[in-house]
Amino acid sequence: MATSRALIILILTIAAAWLASWLMDRDGAPATLNPEAKNEPDLYMVNAIIDQYDEGGKPKHKIKAFKLTHYPATDITTLEQPRVKVYLEDTASPWDIESNFGRLTPKSSNKALPNRDEEVVELWERVFAERTRLSGDFVNIRTEQMTVYPDRDYLESRVKVYLDDQSGRTTAGAMNAYLEQTRYEFFTNNIQRVNTIFIPEVKRHIE
Repeated sequence: MATSRALIILILTIAAAWLASWLMDRDGAPATLNPEAKNEPDLYMVNAIIDQYDEGGKPKHKIKAFKLTHYPATDITTLEQPRVKVYLEDTASPWDIESNFGRLTPKSSNKALPNRDEEVVELWERVFAERTRLSGDFVNIRTEQMTVYPDRDYLESRVKVYLDDQSGRTTAGAMNAYLEQTRYEFFTNNIQRVNTIFIPEVKRHIE
C-alpha cells in the first residue's frame, strides 16, 4: 500500500514538472504571461473622464464612463454606462449622448491593426441623444445602436430610430445625422418605413 502511494506521488511530481517546463518559453518566462497575445486588458478605470480639445484649446468632445477597460492588442476600449458630449460651434448647446454600453476605437496608424483614420464611438442598448438650445428648441433621438464620429460632428444608426423635436416625431429604419448643420437623413428598410407625425402649432388667443 505504501509502495503504491509513493508511486502515485512520484507520477504526479513528474507530471507537474513536465507541465511547468511546457509552460516556459525559450527564455524561461511563462508562456501564459503574455496579455497581448490573448488581448487581455491592461487598463481599468472607474468613473473615467476623457476630454478632447482642438488646436485652439476649445472643447471638442467629452467621454465619461462608469467603467473603462482598454485592450492593447486591438487598442479598443470598452465602456460601461458611457456618456458622450459633442461640442459644436455653439458650445453652449452641445449634444449629450448616453447608453448602457459602448466601445471607443481611437485613431490609429498602427500597421498591425485595421487602418483607422478617425476616432469612433460605438454605442448600444438604450441609446439616447439630446440637444436643447438656449431658445428652447430641442432634438431627442432614441435607438438601440448608434455610431458617433466626434471629429466630423456626425452620427448614424442602422436600426430603428425615433427623432423627436418641437414639431413632431419621425420614425425610421436608419438615420444619418449631421450635427453641425442640424441636418438629418432618414431611411426605410424592410422592417420600418419612414413615418413623421407633425404636432400642430398651437396659437394662443390673447384677449
